Amino acid sequence: MSREAHVRFWESAGVGFPRATRLPLYRLEQIAARSGLELSRSTMGDWVGRVGVALRPLVDRLREMLLQRNTLHADETPVRQLDPGG
Repeated sequence: MSREAHVRFWESAGVGFPRATRLPLYRLEQIAARSGLELSRSTMGDWVGRVGVALRPLVDRLREMLLQRNTLHADETPVRQLDPGG
């Protein structure tokens, strides 16, 4: 499922995703700067890290449940990424 289809699915279920939630931190930093707001990547990276820590119990439980299955399927399709510094 494409990212756009994924977002449309959740939005149809009443879960809103502002466009900013789908942008890399360096792009958010640039957008904030154009609005006169200093919002560094390191600050946003700290926020992302704190969310990761807060979600750790959920990740641990999901891992536990997945490892109890006889078969585990994964999508290993390579995804190209942009180099923000290049």
